[in-house]
Amino acid sequence: MVSVAVLCIGMVTGGFACADDVPEVSPVGEIYGAVLAALVAEQPVATTAPGAMPVVYVAPLDKRYRIGLGDQAEVLERLRLVVDVRFVDDRAEAIDDKRPERPVRDGAVLVELGPVINEKDGYSLHLRRSGDVTVPQERSAVVTRADGTWAVVLGAR
Repeated sequence: MVSVAVLCIGMVTGGFACADDVPEVSPVGEIYGAVLAALVAEQPVATTAPGAMPVVYVAPLDKRYRIGLGDQAEVLERLRLVVDVRFVDDRAEAIDDKRPERPVRDGAVLVELGPVINEKDGYSLHLRRSGDVTVPQERSAVVTRADGTWAVVLGAR
């Protein structure tokens, strides 16, 4: 005979929260990591020195949106062997405004990520890549998960 126990935790306020009621962990960090990996695989980022890791600055696409610290940590963990990801709160932090052409600092790329939208069959988001391209690229990404693996389809916006 197998018995199943549900762990419930009494809260100070007198309410109770059961383990079955705990929301699923947000996949946003995993999705951002998968999108950035796909973007870098599609268009590799140049490095400024031999043996150096390519640098990718990441900012929110909209100033009203913030990329959570937990999501940032997830991206850093997933991409630590691929690119040097540097999160900034605003795109201006990644721009070298001392030069007239205003390039991205350190010869890097800036990727601005929009919020992840939960769709019927997966997730979607909008993004913008600039720095190593003449005109910033407005892109979209559709992300699905099958058998524990994220699949990313990048498109034009």
